[in-house]
Amino acid sequence: MSVRWTAAKLKEYKAKQASNVTGSMPKKAKPKRATSTRKNGKHYRVMVGIDPGTKTGVAIKCDGLLMVITTTNIIEAVELVKEWHGYHGTDMLVRIEDARMRQFFGDSGFEKWQGAGSVKRDCRIWEKELIKMGVDYEFVHPKDVKATTAAQFNQLTGCIVRTSIHAREAGWLII
Repeated sequence: MSVRWTAAKLKEYKAKQASNVTGSMPKKAKPKRATSTRKNGKHYRVMVGIDPGTKTGVAIKCDGLLMVITTTNIIEAVELVKEWHGYHGTDMLVRIEDARMRQFFGDSGFEKWQGAGSVKRDCRIWEKELIKMGVDYEFVHPKDVKATTAAQFNQLTGCIVRTSIHAREAGWLII
């Protein structure tokens, strides 16, 4: 099962958070805005991790909380990023595992090489889409992305939903 936020659910969540912060909580217990420093020392409220491929992994963290972790196709993933960009604008960073940085594929067959080519194409598509949207992004070398089991990922993040390896690798980019 994947977690997917619709526009209505996101609006409802934000309204609930706003009422909690201003209404029922004492002043000194007001939660601090969780941010992540990633690129050029800039703080981002929303972090998006992308593991491109036939099954594209997408993970979105907002205010320090893992909000979306799912596996989908590239078209739906781009639409999801556009939707979040519409809400948060420039306060968002997208991190993508970039297969173009990989130099060695080992003793693998023709199919692996073909698969690597399609992932490289997906990376080019992501780059063009993010430039068009005006979103801050950075590419991450595949060696810096850790493959984790579901149990390890659940322990690291507290995420209890069922996830694929692609979604977990996208999540790894933003935790």
